[in-house]
Amino acid sequence: MRWATRMGRMAGVHYLDIQKLADETGGEILRDRPEELDQSFNTLITHLRTRYSFSFTSTNKKRDGTVRKLKIELADGVEKSQGKLVVKARKSYVAPKGEATNGTTTTQ
Repeated sequence: MRWATRMGRMAGVHYLDIQKLADETGGEILRDRPEELDQSFNTLITHLRTRYSFSFTSTNKKRDGTVRKLKIELADGVEKSQGKLVVKARKSYVAPKGEATNGTTTTQ
């Protein structure tokens, strides 16, 4: 499979880079080799137990369908008190497009 993927890249065939996709969406890839499954499952369980979700409301009220960047950082001193932490999150989102919830509309 790796050989076929490499040959396709050299020929200019469009392909999906799964690692890049995982990085951009805040996901991760775990190994599926039989000899590594125990470690992969333990990693998966640990990550699921220590995962947090949060939301925010953008101050940019434009409903223009544009891609907007996200940047999530830990507060100063958090790693000193909590130890090494890893933040995995998407790098952007698409703003809603169309009518705003307050009754105003955007021009197209």
